[in-house]
Amino acid sequence: MLSFENVRLGFEEGDVLRGLSFTLAHRETKILLGETGSGKTLVLKLAAGLLLPDSGHVRVFGRDLSSLSEPQLHQLRRQFGFVFQEGALFDSLTVGENVAFRMNEENVAAEEVDERVQEALRHYDDFGNCMFCQMIEEELQEKHRIVLKTEHFVVMELFASPTPFGTHIYPLRHTASFSDISPAEIVDLARTLRTVMAKLYYGLGDPDFNYTIRSAPSESAGSKYFHWYLSVIPRLTRMAGFELGSGMFINTVLPEAAAEFLRNVQVESAAGAGV
Repeated sequence: MLSFENVRLGFEEGDVLRGLSFTLAHRETKILLGETGSGKTLVLKLAAGLLLPDSGHVRVFGRDLSSLSEPQLHQLRRQFGFVFQEGALFDSLTVGENVAFRMNEENVAAEEVDERVQEALRHYDDFGNCMFCQMIEEELQEKHRIVLKTEHFVVMELFASPTPFGTHIYPLRHTASFSDISPAEIVDLARTLRTVMAKLYYGLGDPDFNYTIRSAPSESAGSKYFHWYLSVIPRLTRMAGFELGSGMFINTVLPEAAAEFLRNVQVESAAGAGV
């Protein structure tokens, strides 16, 4: 899926990447670790074709990025996605515009975008607490929509998900920004996400999916009204005329049934402690 072959890249100060080689296979996870300036971000930019190596080859889906035109690169980039590191969103946009960005990209009506953006603020103003924390507390008491709970996270099915098996992973500790995650939470999140993905893989037959991290901007890391979370959406259905025409969605799977189904998918051997 992705390969670096003897890649070298440098600037006036000298080489940053010196003969880097690795491969990333389908469904394989690779973590880049290194101090500031060691080239982690450069690797991502090279993989996206935003930079070209001074020598060597970067191949994505078998295609050498150095041989592609910009329109061809644009089409290739549509086949994969990126998640922003930490809580850093677009510094050219306001907080509200950042929160609404994805909805605007999906052509959600302006009135609905504004309503969603302001809801968390309104709840805090009215009740003095984080609406996500309150929801987590109530869901843990009822237990009907809980898939699993770990030391630091809870996985649940959405009460009113627009699509079947819409799954959210919430930190139990109130934290507005993903950038405030602790080392212990990182390890627990990795294991939790691996377990969730294994349950979806084996339980639903390896569906396509999207997952995103919803986080407050870094400058709002201490916010009391927002709570970061990770959203996993399996692509089990397609939007048709009713959804496109009305803006409403049809979901034939009750969240309680989805949670019970995923709880019963056994994946211990696939999601062991080797994370």
